[in-house]
Amino acid sequence: MLLRIAVLLGCLIPLGVFAQDVEQVLKSKPVEAGGSMQMQQMFNHRLEGGNRSQPFNYVLSGNLNLTFFGVVHAPFQMLFSNMGNQFSQPTFNQTALHPQYKWLQLHLGRIAINWSPQTVGGHVFQGVATDLTPGKWTLSALYGRFQKAKAAPSDSLAPDVTPAFRRMGYGFRVGHRFKNAHWQATYFKAADDSSSLNPGPFLQLTPQSNHVVGLLTDQVLFKKLMLNAAYNVSYLQNDMRINQSPARKQHYKCGLAWQGKVQRWNLTYEYTDPEYLTLGAYYFNNDMENISVGGNVMALKGKLNLSGQAGLQRDNLDNRKNASMRRRVYSLQGQYRMGKSGMLSGAYSSFTSFTNTRPFTDYLQPNSPMLAWDTLNFREVSESGNVQLSLPMPRLGKWQGSINGNGLWQRNAGAPGSNSDFYNAGIGVVARHADNGSSVALQMNAGQNMAGELKVRNLGPVFSCSVPLMNKKWLTALSYSRIISEVQSVKTAISSTRFQLNRKWKTQSIQAMLQIQRSPGRGFLQATIGYQVVVK
Repeated sequence: MLLRIAVLLGCLIPLGVFAQDVEQVLKSKPVEAGGSMQMQQMFNHRLEGGNRSQPFNYVLSGNLNLTFFGVVHAPFQMLFSNMGNQFSQPTFNQTALHPQYKWLQLHLGRIAINWSPQTVGGHVFQGVATDLTPGKWTLSALYGRFQKAKAAPSDSLAPDVTPAFRRMGYGFRVGHRFKNAHWQATYFKAADDSSSLNPGPFLQLTPQSNHVVGLLTDQVLFKKLMLNAAYNVSYLQNDMRINQSPARKQHYKCGLAWQGKVQRWNLTYEYTDPEYLTLGAYYFNNDMENISVGGNVMALKGKLNLSGQAGLQRDNLDNRKNASMRRRVYSLQGQYRMGKSGMLSGAYSSFTSFTNTRPFTDYLQPNSPMLAWDTLNFREVSESGNVQLSLPMPRLGKWQGSINGNGLWQRNAGAPGSNSDFYNAGIGVVARHADNGSSVALQMNAGQNMAGELKVRNLGPVFSCSVPLMNKKWLTALSYSRIISEVQSVKTAISSTRFQLNRKWKTQSIQAMLQIQRSPGRGFLQATIGYQVVVK
């Protein structure tokens, strides 16, 4: 069956693909190979507190790109390591081929295609896909196994195995770009094979089927006004063994944006039905209505840039949940350029949520005022703000430096006693030598986290330097940090020292790293050496 689909996808290739430049093909080599290989070995050892981790690990990875007659590209990737599972034997992870010729590309093996979150959104499958982009057209197709049949474990040796039916799926996407517009249509269908698994009378597992249709467009109206809209509808049948109509769920989104010389404004509305899902994606933001408005303004001859966004969100659109949520969202960002390389920037955001929980007896006596006391109204506020500053320092000989500072504040406020505040600030100096590329950096960080009655403080410096050696062929780097943490008046010091050494040739490189980390009663040493070779 897979071979038939591959032939069908091949039939989508217009005859112009085979009208290749014969002269170019004759001058090119039949096969050219290029790629890279990386090998990394890691050693872990606890200096104090016992050695619990596996001391030696290795990873071998590589990619190979084969080119046939200078026109067809076939990349190949592989990963080989001793960390595939709890045993020590090496394991191969996954392989995929992505051959390409001009505007034709094929995807073969274990792959993932991302068309849109509401149709095919990054779901991994075993099969074949193709993308054709002739001129202003976009033609895509896929076919493969989206889920492998898995039987329920007979004992407790494999508790993480989730039973599943074998699921096959296919889809098509067609798009065309005009001068001031783009249109795209998507269709996807997937279905479980009910004969691939016997779920048994006590296993709550049913074979599903689903097909999705999606439409989207982007258009320029009146030169400065832009429209983008999307509509998706999903038909899902939760049990194919029952003769019933599939559930129909919708998603639609519409946005307008106006672009001026120094400003931009946008308005967006999005609606997703409760329980909207597709078998071509893993995660969904459904049962949500979202309205947002925002803008961006530049002033002072481009030195000042201000942008902001505000929105409203709500769920429980069909009023079936016991709890409903309303959320207000605000954000503001600003940047101010000082001189040639100085910069001051800041941002603030606020998320306010209102949750209303209905009593379980609301469905029995919805009009009874005596049950109002059992309804919970909950308000939660999450705020954050940050500021960053970078100022150049006067040049000192061949050294050029800058002073950098940053500050961060976060707050989560909800039920009494559950509020938390987090503060962090840092200031440092970075200097670099103009000739040999040496650099030195020193920074002091301080932070405080308060959650209820718990208070945690952190304070400490971070020092780093790098020096190129032997005509910049070797690069050495050294860093040291010491963080003093205080929890409920109990202080703990954690120090970390890291040394790195890198050497590069034309096609090869070696990296080595040694790190020692110490805390009271614990010591940890990690050594890593890696080798990379690139074949062109």
